[in-house]
Amino acid sequence: MILVTGAGGKTGKAVIKVLVARGAAVRAFVRGAAHEAVLRTIGVREVAAGAMDDAAALSRAVQGTEAIYHICPNVSPHEIAFATVLVAAATATASGRPRLVYHSVLHPQIEAMPHHWNKLLVEEMLLASALDFTIL
Repeated sequence: MILVTGAGGKTGKAVIKVLVARGAAVRAFVRGAAHEAVLRTIGVREVAAGAMDDAAALSRAVQGTEAIYHICPNVSPHEIAFATVLVAAATATASGRPRLVYHSVLHPQIEAMPHHWNKLLVEEMLLASALDFTIL
C-alpha cells in the first residue's frame, strides 16, 4: 500500500493515476471526505481524511504502508510543521518504516522564496531522520 498525501490536489491525482496504472494499491490522504468519490473513480483503494498536522490521523494513515508520497499543499506556510508530524508518524509506525518520497522543488536553497526555503528545511529533516527517503 502506498500512501499519497495531498491526494485531492492536481499533483496528488496525477501521481495516483500513474501509481494505479502500474498496479499499485493506493491510500489517499485528504482534508475531507468530499474527495472520496473522485479518488475512488481513479482507482484509490482507501481514503483517509484528516488535517496534515493531525498526528493521530497521520499515524492511522501510515499504518500498513510500504511507501509514502508526500505532497504538501502548494506554497503552504505550514510545510515544516506538516512534515514534522508525518516524519514522526512514519518513524513510529508499528508495521515497519515505509519509504518516504518527498515532493520538493528545484533550487530549494533560494531563501528569498520562503516556500522553497521551507522545502530545504524539510529535506534537512529527512537527512537527519531514520527513514529511507527519496527527494524529488
